[in-house]
Amino acid sequence: MMFQRIRLHARGFVYRLLKYPRMWYHAVKAKKNNNFTPTIICNNCTAGFLLHDLQLQFRTPTINTLFYSFDEFMLFVQNLHELQHTSVYPIASSYAYPVGEIKLKGGAIRVGFVHYSSFEDAMTAWKRRFERVNFSNLYVLYEGQITEKEVETFSKLPYPKAILSHKNVALETKYEFYHGFGFYKKWYPGIIGDYKNWFSLQRWLDDFNYIEFLN
Repeated sequence: MMFQRIRLHARGFVYRLLKYPRMWYHAVKAKKNNNFTPTIICNNCTAGFLLHDLQLQFRTPTINTLFYSFDEFMLFVQNLHELQHTSVYPIASSYAYPVGEIKLKGGAIRVGFVHYSSFEDAMTAWKRRFERVNFSNLYVLYEGQITEKEVETFSKLPYPKAILSHKNVALETKYEFYHGFGFYKKWYPGIIGDYKNWFSLQRWLDDFNYIEFLN
């Protein structure tokens, strides 16, 4: 117990120590970006980290959200124009955060509002950011474990797109939007937003050339 407390204090100290060097690193990197108004539709918080580090406005409703399956995320992406004016209803769940559901074309899309204290707060942000969506500058990003069949389905989206997932030479060769990384061997939700180690200036996300992706 004592060791854990010391470790937590040490980690907190290092985090405070590196706060500004990390901000400097991302600010310098952001200067290479030439796309200042992108909308990035993402299945989890990855786009939030990316836009935050580039100091860009959140022009997407999927900030601080989570989709529970690939199929639900695809249904969302494929019907973005319609969903801009579709209601989201709160549903009961075992999670500590609010969860909403969208009924669409005989199916349902569940959305976890993982960083909101209430469904009302989530809806306020959701509607505000949906109004900012730039359909002429729209990107789709999928992060996490994925099957080859799902990659094939993803390939048919008519937008600039990227998948960040485990190493797979065959998929990386076949699909230029597929980016495999070694750190997915120890994957868990949210790892991509973590810094590589206590003293690193880079997140695991920085292994993806998102400047090139947006430019």
